[in-house]
Amino acid sequence: MEAMISASIDITNKHYYQVFPILFSIASITVISDWILSYFKYKNVPITIENKSEISIKKVSKKIIEMVFILIIFIICVSFLQNVLNKGFLFSFVLVIIPISIICAIAVWLIAARGCSLSAPSLKGA
Repeated sequence: MEAMISASIDITNKHYYQVFPILFSIASITVISDWILSYFKYKNVPITIENKSEISIKKVSKKIIEMVFILIIFIICVSFLQNVLNKGFLFSFVLVIIPISIICAIAVWLIAARGCSLSAPSLKGA
């Protein structure tokens, strides 16, 4: 899917921020219609949960916020490089993906080595 989007951005000579509202609208309409159709189709089907383990909504929401933040930084870097080099979106994407991945991996490794979460600093000494 992303290859099709990057190819269409390169073919049309548009920037990602120009195409993003249309893509986001299509994705939102698709997800909402799927939820509505699934609700009516499966509302009488009972759900049985075998292992009832507690899922921390706070932890999950922090991870989602982190992911969205990294994705926004990545798209900004790709768009910036696309403007600076005056090359296509896919070319800029390929140039940025490896450095961003290495930076994120090092950050996760350093944070894990210190023994604290990505979301909140450790207060062991306090």
